[in-house]
Amino acid sequence: QLETQLASLDNKLEYSTNNLDRITARVEAFKTELDTAKSAYARAQRREQQITADRIRLDVEKQKAEEEIQRRQAELRKLESEMRGVQDSLGMSLSRLKSLEKLQASYEGYYTGVRAILKAREVEPDRFGGICGVIAELIRTDTDHELAIEVALGSAIQNVVTESAEDAQAGIEFLKQTKAGRVTFLPMDILRTRQFHDHELLHQACVIGLASDLLDYDPRYDTAIQQLLGNTVVVEDLQTAIQLTRRIRHNSRLVTLDGELINTSGAVTGGHSNHQTSGLLSRSRELEDLQERINQLTQQINDKDTKRKSHAEKLAKLQQTRQTLI
Repeated sequence: QLETQLASLDNKLEYSTNNLDRITARVEAFKTELDTAKSAYARAQRREQQITADRIRLDVEKQKAEEEIQRRQAELRKLESEMRGVQDSLGMSLSRLKSLEKLQASYEGYYTGVRAILKAREVEPDRFGGICGVIAELIRTDTDHELAIEVALGSAIQNVVTESAEDAQAGIEFLKQTKAGRVTFLPMDILRTRQFHDHELLHQACVIGLASDLLDYDPRYDTAIQQLLGNTVVVEDLQTAIQLTRRIRHNSRLVTLDGELINTSGAVTGGHSNHQTSGLLSRSRELEDLQERINQLTQQINDKDTKRKSHAEKLAKLQQTRQTLI
């Protein structure tokens, strides 16, 4: 009976041992599964953190892209507005240039005889090749001096310069034949210049200078320019001209910036007129200024258009980038 009990205990012990081994194995399996689950959970947490970080980064990039798009759009609108303004200015300048060129081409404002001679030179350049041009076409001066120079020249601003007396003779014959009017010619081969001797005047206060020195012109026309303006001095105002005339006995004409004139005789000319000058000098100067302004405006438009295209391209790329961030 004791042996039977011992055998039973051995069986129970063996069963318990086997059962313990199974439980231990299951515990180890659970531990492995738990470790695996913990690792998966940690990876999931890291992934979630990465996704959150990526989302924040994308939101930041998207916000930056939106701000840059708005900035580029504002710059683009500003450029386009500036371009419209410049284009308007260019249109007005071109319109004014066209009007002036039309006046210039038809010699509007010139005496009938002068206009006839200048047109004849265009039509028959071989016959009238010795016609150099009208004084108004041959000289330039600063805006500040235009009025003084035009007043000093008077009607002589429409004198026609020729290479020789024979060229002047041919012009006069043409005017007689066509009954086109009268013209004063300045043949450079027989023309005498005016000598300036009142150098003391040039060192006085408020004296601007000799009228001829205030001009830009081809040196080959110097004889004609000196004949017309060689003894004319430009001063600031009439008070200065009167004081100089009283104090210094000179043989020069004095003309002021406002267009008053004291002749060598002492006669004073001045006042107001709606047509104080012919405007021929200012027309030529305005033509040059307009052409320069048109060139500048055209360059401005080209530069702004280049910038506009660059901004438009960058804006398109930014908008594409924004789409990828949505």
